[in-house]
Amino acid sequence: MLVQQANLDEYHEYSVEWSGNDMVFKLDDTEVFLGTGLADELAEPMFAVLNFAKIKPDPMSSNWAMEVDWVKHEYR
Repeated sequence: MLVQQANLDEYHEYSVEWSGNDMVFKLDDTEVFLGTGLADELAEPMFAVLNFAKIKPDPMSSNWAMEVDWVKHEYR
């Protein structure tokens, strides 16, 4: 499992680019994962889900809030 570290107290830009059969995942315009051939494995069209990915089993010690400035979907 790939875990990408990011300070959630700071602004970040996340993106997924579908390029041919590959998927490029970026954090702040830096490629963090290349899913070669990953698009071939998708059984249905993609859609956006905005949430926190809580990975550790530790209990949450405070409230979490996510502020989203914008979401963009485009075709080339």
